[in-house]
Amino acid sequence: MKPLLGLRDPVFALTLLAIDPGLGGVMIAGPPGTGKTLVARAGRAFWPPEVPFVDVPLGVTLDRLLGGLNLWQTRRKGTQISQPGLLAQAHKGVVYVDEINLLDSTLLSVILQTMDRGEVMLEREGISQRFPARFCLIGTYDPREGELPSLLRERVAFHVSTRTLRDGETRYFIARHAARRLVLPRDMIAAVEHARRLLPRVTISSKQVQEICAIATRTGVPGNRAEVFAVRCARANAALHRRPMVTQGDVDLAVRLIFLPRGGGRSLPAADWMNGPVQAHLASRNHPPEAASTSRENGNEKNAFDDRTAGQESSDPLTGSSQAGTPGKAAVSPQPLAFVSEGNEVLPLNIPMPEVPASGSGRVSGRHATGLNWDRGRHIRSVIGDGSRGRIDVLATLRRAALRGEQPVSGTHDRKIEIRPRDICIKQFRRRSGLLIVFAVDCSGSMVLNRLVAAKQAAIRLLKEAYVYRDKIALINFCRTEAQLLLPPGWGLARATRVLKQMPAGGRTPLPSAFLKVWELAGQAPARWNVAGTVLVLITDGRGNEPLIPQKDHQKKRLRASQEARQLALQLRRRLVASLVIDTRKIYAPDGNARQLANALGAQYLFLPEVQPETITSWVKSELKSLR
Repeated sequence: MKPLLGLRDPVFALTLLAIDPGLGGVMIAGPPGTGKTLVARAGRAFWPPEVPFVDVPLGVTLDRLLGGLNLWQTRRKGTQISQPGLLAQAHKGVVYVDEINLLDSTLLSVILQTMDRGEVMLEREGISQRFPARFCLIGTYDPREGELPSLLRERVAFHVSTRTLRDGETRYFIARHAARRLVLPRDMIAAVEHARRLLPRVTISSKQVQEICAIATRTGVPGNRAEVFAVRCARANAALHRRPMVTQGDVDLAVRLIFLPRGGGRSLPAADWMNGPVQAHLASRNHPPEAASTSRENGNEKNAFDDRTAGQESSDPLTGSSQAGTPGKAAVSPQPLAFVSEGNEVLPLNIPMPEVPASGSGRVSGRHATGLNWDRGRHIRSVIGDGSRGRIDVLATLRRAALRGEQPVSGTHDRKIEIRPRDICIKQFRRRSGLLIVFAVDCSGSMVLNRLVAAKQAAIRLLKEAYVYRDKIALINFCRTEAQLLLPPGWGLARATRVLKQMPAGGRTPLPSAFLKVWELAGQAPARWNVAGTVLVLITDGRGNEPLIPQKDHQKKRLRASQEARQLALQLRRRLVASLVIDTRKIYAPDGNARQLANALGAQYLFLPEVQPETITSWVKSELKSLR
């Protein structure tokens, strides 16, 4: 079982999904290089060979996903012929998406709607057809590149994590076998096949279902899918252990697997998940066990899953995004933001200092929030082009072919329309792209409660109106030793309200760490969240005193934090289309710390000792209005 070290949670979740596809799917999170894709593809062995396993790439088009008109077959046969897409091909099987958090939001919505309906509804270009499409979903993603949308998290049962294995022996084993693909043990696959046949005969009592529902009520998980998944999970685990009836151990396991990630847990509990089902199967074949066997008490088999949480890969606070900034702006360094320490001497930031414009914040003028494309939006016209570039306008294509004025075939009165490549017209759309609005809130020291309440209310107010302009809202809290991304872009109103109820506060002011977080978000914004740019709303008194590189002397610590914050602000302004600084100190200082930061950011400055959500909201709206 050595090759499965660090991958036990994902493999266990995949076994339960293969036993009962009604569990919806498995989302596997983890840092790069920890085997997420490896284990997801290897999990294909849990399904019979005839079950489709469809790999959906990030660059897939809507036509390829849903299907559409087969133009050449239509022309050859003289009647309208449609062709199914990838989702219809995955009927009774699995859809797998690598880096699913980077998939276009429209395509992800189509996948989730199809999962709910169990069929593809093809209504486009004169086609009205239905294809059956009942499938389960497997996805992998790196949480540091963005969280999953709430709609996706609620529709799949399992959210698991991989982690970096740090001990030397394991690293040596991985390095020696890196060229080999992951092959799951045959006994494990056989155990899943037997559990799949046993599942229809597994029963669960009404009392156990009531217990699961009561726990769902106490934990306050959103929606009613969680308790349904928990019941299915308990039955699948019982089948995996060859039990015809669900036991209390199965119920406890289901509660931990389903409710823990939805209640704030970051991963499934780490466990020797293979001990129960695999050892039972090995014992039945008189094979020696490869791990500790499952214990039995009073004739009932206990579940091998324990309550330990999987280790989380901590992100490096000194590593920034290496992506380029928004189009039309000056190039930024591809090197990561970092510090270098030689002995006791702390060197400056290892980033070049580009020339800063004399005024302004590098904002994009004009109506940058809209753009022409070939994928989606409002159809404005059709132009002659290659059908592989976008969606074919069938009517415009047929009209162009019919108007070429060819004569009827000799001896007949019929006039057949011949479609040639130069007749093909594709649709052009206009799509609105919003802005990413990042609230960076100083939650250290005095007046913290005032700042917190006002910032939360302002963020929620803007979030309610974000759908109009396709805006994304994020909130960064910085206090104590580092900044935290409490509200990632793209979260819904209900989830954002729930998360923002509890925010850490007090302690020192890690202002450089906050700028580093904003730098990362702004660098990822155009590609990941499909926005036209990033707007920063900074609420602070500007007196940072916690640098990225620790200092023992308090005076040196404050000076170092101020230098880091200024250098990062000068770099950050190149990635922002606008920035607003709200000075919260009680006594106005014409050349205070917040004013200096505003100058470095090229930001609008507002002195507001009593932070009011109405003032923040109206001021942000006024600034955004000039950008749209």
